Amino acid sequence: MQQEFLKQISFVKKIKLKTFNSTAQGSQKWVKLNNHETTILAVSELKKKGFKLYGTTLSEKSIDYRNFDYSENTCFVLGAEKWGLSDELISKVDESIFIPMTGMVQSLNVSVAASILLFEAVRQRKIKRQLPFNGEGLTLNEYQKTLFEWSYPELASSYRKSGIKYPTLNQYGEINEVVNT
Repeated sequence: MQQEFLKQISFVKKIKLKTFNSTAQGSQKWVKLNNHETTILAVSELKKKGFKLYGTTLSEKSIDYRNFDYSENTCFVLGAEKWGLSDELISKVDESIFIPMTGMVQSLNVSVAASILLFEAVRQRKIKRQLPFNGEGLTLNEYQKTLFEWSYPELASSYRKSGIKYPTLNQYGEINEVVNT
């Protein structure tokens, strides 16, 4: 099975929230977002795709996140900051994990927890030389399309609006000569 590497993010959007998108300006263009009706449907779809699900919880059964191998298809399931994961969702994850802390506070901001877990997954994959450096994990067409859109966003927009196929890029990322037919 081909390994998925942060090509997509699955989420459940329960209410319409105003968002401010300048923190990771533009990243929403490069990562496909999959909206699911419920968390259970999201979990079911991810399991069908071969992902192992790790849910962050503070239960007695939770195991230190550093004790797992995240080098295969991995999904971290994080709950709302005040409420965590529902009992039903906890019952669907493959492993319950926690991030050990000292002091009086035992939970982190969800974005901080996600960063710690993703850093660990990337660290493990780097050690195993699994990180994509040259478009691995993408088809050649996906890679060329994404590279063109990253490198030439204004041109890509013009090409899309005109319904014209993107030009090819050479090994240096420069546009190959465009031949009009």
